[in-house]
Amino acid sequence: MENIYEFALKFEKDSETLYRDLINNTESTGIKKILNMLADEEAKHYEIISKMKDNIKELLYESTDILDNSKNIIQKMKENNEKFEIENSQLKIYEKARSIENESKKFYEEKSHEIQFEKQKKIFLNLAKEEEKHFFIIDNLLIHMSRPQTWVEDAEFNPKEDY
Repeated sequence: MENIYEFALKFEKDSETLYRDLINNTESTGIKKILNMLADEEAKHYEIISKMKDNIKELLYESTDILDNSKNIIQKMKENNEKFEIENSQLKIYEKARSIENESKKFYEEKSHEIQFEKQKKIFLNLAKEEEKHFFIIDNLLIHMSRPQTWVEDAEFNPKEDY
C-alpha cells in the first residue's frame, strides 16, 4: 500500500513542477493563470495523498471548477485578442503534461480497487476525475494553439461526467 501513495506523491509533485516550469516559459498571462491553477491543484492533490499515507483521519477533497474557470480565461483572452503563441519546443512539454494527466487518471482509477478504506477509495476516484479535467484542459490548450478559432466552442472541452 505504501508504494501506491509514494507513486501518487511522485506523480503529483512531478506534475506541479512541470506546470510551474511552463509558467516560467510562457508570455501569455491567461495561459499562465491556467497553468498556475493546474499547479495549485496538483499541490492540493499532493497534500491529500500525504495525509492518506500518514493515516490522517480528517480527509476532505472537493471537486473544483477548473474547467469552467479555464474556459472563462480563454474567452477573455479571445475577447482581448491575446495571442496563444508558444514556441515549438514547448509543445512537446504540453504533450508530456497531457500524457502525465492521462496516466494519473488511469492510475487513480486502477489503484482505487486496491484501497481498503472507503473514504480513501472515493478520494482516489475523485482524483481520477480531477486528472481527467486537467487532461481536457491541456488537450484543449494544445488544440487551441493550433486552431484558435474553434477552441471555446469545441464540445470536447465540456466532458460529460458519468452519473
